[in-house]
Amino acid sequence: MYWLGRSPDRTPVTQADLDSVFSALEVPLGCSLTDRTQFLGERDLIFRARAGQVTSTSAIEAQQKIMVKILDPGWTQQDLELRDQIAIKLTRAQVDLPFQVPGALVLPTGEPAGEAGRMRVETTGEPLWVRIAPWLDGEPMASAGVHSEDILVQLGRATALLHQALSGVDPQLCPTEHDWTMHGSDHRIERNLEELGDHVDTEDRNTIHSFVQHFRQTVMLAWNALPTAVIHQDLHDGNTLLDTKGNLAGIIDFGDIATAPRIVDLGITASAATTPRHPGVQVPQLQDVIESLCRGFEEVQALRADEKNLIWPLAVMRHCLAWTNWARVLVHEDSQYPRTRSENLLEVVRKTIAETL
Repeated sequence: MYWLGRSPDRTPVTQADLDSVFSALEVPLGCSLTDRTQFLGERDLIFRARAGQVTSTSAIEAQQKIMVKILDPGWTQQDLELRDQIAIKLTRAQVDLPFQVPGALVLPTGEPAGEAGRMRVETTGEPLWVRIAPWLDGEPMASAGVHSEDILVQLGRATALLHQALSGVDPQLCPTEHDWTMHGSDHRIERNLEELGDHVDTEDRNTIHSFVQHFRQTVMLAWNALPTAVIHQDLHDGNTLLDTKGNLAGIIDFGDIATAPRIVDLGITASAATTPRHPGVQVPQLQDVIESLCRGFEEVQALRADEKNLIWPLAVMRHCLAWTNWARVLVHEDSQYPRTRSENLLEVVRKTIAETL
């Protein structure tokens, strides 16, 4: 049995449903799909498959890797339309980007598979929406444990290029707030702490509360005056792929896209780069990370001095938001994904708040 969505509102997907999905995709793609491998996803089911037997009219090459993402039925129509726009924008931008992005898979007709890579598939149960895209090769930066100055400069530049690529996405479709948006994160952290109750040490609770007040007096006070963009908003080291030489190969998972101050992406990346993913691995200092990211970003677009000054508290706030979000999830559901994402975070929260206040 497979599951879509978040607990407690998860939707079961049987093996028969899964077989129905892959079988239904073979005709429009013009190939059989073999060698399915499942990858960890928060809400959607993500599989990598290979093109097996290919028809003479297919634009897909034999053995080509394809991403098949079965979408959580909890996504709204607005969510789906937003992701369609993103897929179209990324498909068009790919030719000019020096790294890979998950655009739509193009069919023999020259058009994207389904609606911008999204297809409705009948199953033995309820119909499911499935998104099809080329599989992006590369090792997640989190697995590689690499946060070198050079790759951080590349990430800063990539962030600015993504903002350009995503310009024109309808801001009305972008969610203003959810569990991971930085706007409203102060209230969300406070709610998380209240819900966590005795699961949080009193000293840690007071420390985080103090930083939240600092964040309100700095970042939130300036929020509406900061230059905005349609941002990725989840540029952590699990969503950035490296090639065999350690260079940026791709950026994935545009599911948290939002309209927000453009420096939010830099703060989120800085937060991830200063969170150790493996025991004994040394991570760079937060200020060094920020300087490298800004240097790369400014190869494409200039940053204002006030923007640069606010990246630090944004990074620390992301640490706090991530830890309280995952801690809250783990209270109700001890599963691999939140455990993986929350490891070592509390120590980072303590350290970076101490360096800030």
